[in-house]
Amino acid sequence: MTQDNTEITKWNLREGVTNIPLLTIGASSVCFILGLLVVNLHLAQYGIYSAEIIRTEYILAGATIVLLVTIVHTSYLWLLKRIAAMYIFWREKSYFAFAASVFVVPTFTLIPLFTFLMVINRSNEMKPLLFSMLSIVGIWAAIMMIVRNIEPMINEVVYQTPKTESINYSIRDFGAHIFFLFLAISLYVNSAYANISKAYGGGKIVSATLYPTTRGLEICKALALPILQNQTVGPVSVLTESSKELVVLIPDNISGKSIAIRLNVELFDAIQIKSK
Repeated sequence: MTQDNTEITKWNLREGVTNIPLLTIGASSVCFILGLLVVNLHLAQYGIYSAEIIRTEYILAGATIVLLVTIVHTSYLWLLKRIAAMYIFWREKSYFAFAASVFVVPTFTLIPLFTFLMVINRSNEMKPLLFSMLSIVGIWAAIMMIVRNIEPMINEVVYQTPKTESINYSIRDFGAHIFFLFLAISLYVNSAYANISKAYGGGKIVSATLYPTTRGLEICKALALPILQNQTVGPVSVLTESSKELVVLIPDNISGKSIAIRLNVELFDAIQIKSK
């Protein structure tokens, strides 16, 4: 029996090591797709989109969501165990332990997510934090529903299980769950992503001073960007940047909103970025 268990353990370990490249590609793909959606939803608020397909910003933004959802799922599993323990307390008439768990368990369930958001979220207001938590929980719930619904469809294809009403139900609700996931991600973009530092996979707007070339200075003057006495441009609000372009925001006095302007990075000798 011990020999069989040892062989199974060795096989599982060998199988896990063999699948590392596949798992890495899968995880990177998930992060890329989530990041691509988040970044472009954020930019769409200013009427623009990302001109580049391959950007590390996508992976970082997606990885932040995956990490936050993982924290929520881990807290959920811990919560299930504590609820089972609370049931035992009640059944054994340990009312003090049960009452203590009623207050302690919900608090400790939310602490990991709240603490992590406090670290990466640069907003000093409580409202964005609460909406950030709500959006992450919504994304997690949508993913759980999607996984639960596609599981019978996968079993039907892989294991050739007979088609049932539950599978038909899964197909009908799949679109609704995708729509719910999209709404949750949209809430995340407006609440969390816009307030998280770019260093942590967010899209918080930063302030910058631009050092233009001769041609760059002429273009900045034509665009009515703020020109300083030393012929530098700034401070300007930077929405996003890449290896080819810089997107800055300037206020529109008529509408009261911000206008996004794409600038080629070759127009500048240096870009000094400072977090707000």
